[in-house]
Amino acid sequence: MRELLKQNFAATVSKLTGADYEFEYKFAAPERQWRSDIAFPAAKVAVEIDGGIWTYGRHNRAASMLDDMEKGNGYAARGWLVFHTPWEWIDGGRRDRSRQLIGDISGVVKLRIKNAVELWNDGRVLDE
Repeated sequence: MRELLKQNFAATVSKLTGADYEFEYKFAAPERQWRSDIAFPAAKVAVEIDGGIWTYGRHNRAASMLDDMEKGNGYAARGWLVFHTPWEWIDGGRRDRSRQLIGDISGVVKLRIKNAVELWNDGRVLDE
């Protein structure tokens, strides 16, 4: 069920932006095996779904929080922007938050792709 919700969420952002998406995208390969839950690689925008927030799940334990911080720094060092969300903002349980999140992500994806195209058209070399 959650995979379908994730698929629908990513497809909605893709439809609004025209950007392709990938699941479990290895944004730091080959040096690290970190993966993003949802990635829009052309825009370097990722979505991390932090589950178990009400049940002392993986993302709430000290060692995992440190791992998440390291991964977040890895995104930043590579020029990625990351949105964090709980499942209830993906599954529509909080429709106001879901709509806001989709709007925010879509706006950033469109802006980053537009800026990348402008840089490319100016003849500047872009970082892959």
